[in-house]
Amino acid sequence: MKKESMKSDGKTKMTETRQLACCRNRPFAKTRGVITILAALVAVALLGTGGDANAFDLMSFRRHQAPVDFGRAALAGEGCRYGDLEIEEIEDGYVLIIVHSDDFKVNQNSSSGSIARERCTWALPVELGSGFSLKIEGVYVEGRARLSPGATAKLNSETFFAGTEGEKISMDLDSSNDGKIQEFQPMNLQTSCGESLNLRQNNSIVLRSADSFGSSMVKITDLLVLAKVEPCE
Repeated sequence: MKKESMKSDGKTKMTETRQLACCRNRPFAKTRGVITILAALVAVALLGTGGDANAFDLMSFRRHQAPVDFGRAALAGEGCRYGDLEIEEIEDGYVLIIVHSDDFKVNQNSSSGSIARERCTWALPVELGSGFSLKIEGVYVEGRARLSPGATAKLNSETFFAGTEGEKISMDLDSSNDGKIQEFQPMNLQTSCGESLNLRQNNSIVLRSADSFGSSMVKITDLLVLAKVEPCE
């Protein structure tokens, strides 16, 4: 498997370490914390569906070769104008696709009007070897919200393979959600055997204020897609 790191401005960087060096000006310890949280959420999701929560370890970065190649990602929208997309191999065929952006946010104050919007979309070419498929098992969202009384926000995220129906995360936020946003949504999306296609994700934030005097902010810093390469049955 190729390990890729892409920026939406076309620049490509490659790292030789197994660390998640995905996030510009962000310490590895914080990214490690994101993965730890995701590991716990996935374990809960697996236990809730009768799965084996010990089937994989998201903190173990053992090098292996999986029969899949990922091409250069395309990122679009003001929200991920300077975003990074990283691919990390994990053991047992698991892969993390990590999108980090400092720009996927909406701010609203007395001069910005009653509605603010932002979007971040990406597409990642996937080429599978004969006899293998790619399964999307879940998406994790992390960010922060600070909403004034009466203000509301909606986060929508859809993950899908091009030409197929995807699965969505929809979050409604208000002033009671002040603080950190953390959400893991189990999913069950799978390619056909040996396909070459694009994995895509469309994300948007809409912030509405009840008046023009409050100050509100919603920022999504990390979007993580948990995938697994599996032999076709």
